[in-house]
Amino acid sequence: MIKKEILQRFKDIGIIHKKPVKLRSGDMANFYCDIKKSYGYPDILNALADEIGNLLARDITCVAASGYGGLPLAALVAVKFNKKFIIDEIIND
Repeated sequence: MIKKEILQRFKDIGIIHKKPVKLRSGDMANFYCDIKKSYGYPDILNALADEIGNLLARDITCVAASGYGGLPLAALVAVKFNKKFIIDEIIND
């Protein structure tokens, strides 16, 4: 799947929201990408993992994720590209 196709699929299933949104940090953003929605679409998730993995530098030894939303994607990237997988536990006060 090419980047244009991935982007179109994102739009089709409502992953990309083009409207101002308040982030958890309290900051505002002009759009939001709810990547968790992609987890129900294996073709999109695999294509996205491939694109991310292809961006990794050759000397990268692991893929890290924090928060629950990023775990499936980071785990898939790690497996597909034969990298260690680390979960970074961030404790919010």
